[in-house]
Amino acid sequence: MKTPIFLWLMKDIPESLAMAALMMHMADCKSNALVIVKVGIVYAAAEVIAGSVPFTPGVHVIVLSMVLGILAIILGGLEMKTALILAAAACSILILADYVLYSLLIGFELFTLEQLLAETRLQIVFSYPHTVLILALTYILRKKEVNLIRVFKR
Repeated sequence: MKTPIFLWLMKDIPESLAMAALMMHMADCKSNALVIVKVGIVYAAAEVIAGSVPFTPGVHVIVLSMVLGILAIILGGLEMKTALILAAAACSILILADYVLYSLLIGFELFTLEQLLAETRLQIVFSYPHTVLILALTYILRKKEVNLIRVFKR
């Protein structure tokens, strides 16, 4: 599956930055924006690479979760256990948001799954609701100063 540069810039990068922000803010409310950008950009590149490899469906999500965790360890300075758990949590939130959005679009018979997967414009437009949802959750976690590291250290 080829990913046009436009799709990568308009869909994958914003989604990856949101995922990196969510994960880093779940770990530490004082995350550095430069670290989030670095993790997000490298994660977006990893998304394109993982998307082009013919994995069994679902395996790419596990691989991307591991990549996000490893990036948080290397670039974000998180400890391994915390980074991998938070990466899995961030990917789970993304999967749930995707599932709900696509289920609603297909359930209301607005689009078919084939249309959503084939059209670049539809992929871009319908990636923004869950990206905004992830950013809103990140904002709430930051505003409420929720630090999930304390939860995992207990």
